Amino acid sequence: MNSSAPGNAERHRLAARFADGPYVSASNQAEQLLSDWLSDFEPEQSAALNELLDHPFAKAILLGIAEFSPYLFDLVRADASRLIRLLSCDPDAHLAALIEKMRGPHAAGYAEKITTADRLLYRRGNFGGTVDQLLCDALRGEFDAEIALSPGFRWGASVLPGQPVTMEDVLTETAITYPETYVLSMTGSQIKDVLEDVCDNLFNADPYYQQGGDMVRIGGVTYACAPAESVGSRISDLKLDNGRAVEAGKSYKVAGWASVNEQQGKPVWDVFAGHLRSGKMPERRGAGVTLKGVDDNPGIAGQG
Repeated sequence: MNSSAPGNAERHRLAARFADGPYVSASNQAEQLLSDWLSDFEPEQSAALNELLDHPFAKAILLGIAEFSPYLFDLVRADASRLIRLLSCDPDAHLAALIEKMRGPHAAGYAEKITTADRLLYRRGNFGGTVDQLLCDALRGEFDAEIALSPGFRWGASVLPGQPVTMEDVLTETAITYPETYVLSMTGSQIKDVLEDVCDNLFNADPYYQQGGDMVRIGGVTYACAPAESVGSRISDLKLDNGRAVEAGKSYKVAGWASVNEQQGKPVWDVFAGHLRSGKMPERRGAGVTLKGVDDNPGIAGQG
């Protein structure tokens, strides 16, 4: 079947693809706002838009915007031609073309092979993942830091052992709008406070205080975690890689990335790619977390 035939093209329009669902009926005022706006158009433009709004739910969505978001409705009204183009387009083809347009100039760089995975590289895990371990290793190496912190993001693809790791894979794990790396001095007490604060986001007894994300990743330190305890009492037994205890009053050199405060360091993808190119792949190891009191919780037992 020819997907470009008029009937198919009509079905592929964005205006024809809005789905039914629960919605609040718009008021008479919203109906009047939309009617007044449509009456201001030139006949040809008015006919085109009215045809698009004949599709089920397309008009209901515009009425909902007029009713509940005057600012957005003003933006819609500011450029009727753009709205007609939007409602007339095939969103799948349009998005594919947009992606290709944005990606094309960078495709060769994305395809650059950085290294070959010698293990399964993955991001997800309540307390760690092999990608995060490598990120922490890269940060510690870049800044000659004793400790590294990396956010517990829940996105990122996996790479199988033996597969090439490309620059696109690196960006898949690190592409955010605040990628700058940093190094600072933190006391052992401050490091514990960070771990306690993030841990409370995961395991607070009140689900409304569980704010998402996984546990912050830490390189250069092992620790014990008791998720069922209260905030301030979950994290204990912090030790450096050399086995020495992390001292509450002692200062340590800590590297990190993805700070909400403005930083000036290199973007983390450059640091990560440089580390992977060096071939300094560390020995396989766990997340360095000893979990306590979770034997009856299959969701997190055995993840340390």
